[in-house]
Amino acid sequence: MQSPPRTGKTVVMAEIAKRATDRGNAVCFIIHRREVLEQAKATFQEQGVDPDLLEAGMVQSLTRHVDAMYPPEVILIDEAHHALAKSYMWDKKRKGTI
Repeated sequence: MQSPPRTGKTVVMAEIAKRATDRGNAVCFIIHRREVLEQAKATFQEQGVDPDLLEAGMVQSLTRHVDAMYPPEVILIDEAHHALAKSYMWDKKRKGTI
């Protein structure tokens, strides 16, 4: 989804994550800036996302422990235009899709 800053994109992603975790699905939320991560985590908590089924972090942190992560059914990427960067390819490599 594309929308100007401060228009509720994180709230929409949190709602998607809530609906997924309500069904028992694991969610991975990937973000590229630490400052925004804490705000996003607060939004996900406010929306009622099950924290036991949510892995949220910066791409650099998540790539260091990808093998220990529960495989997510839903992957949400903040600032998705970054998703083509080499550092974001960890999950595709892990799943053998590239």
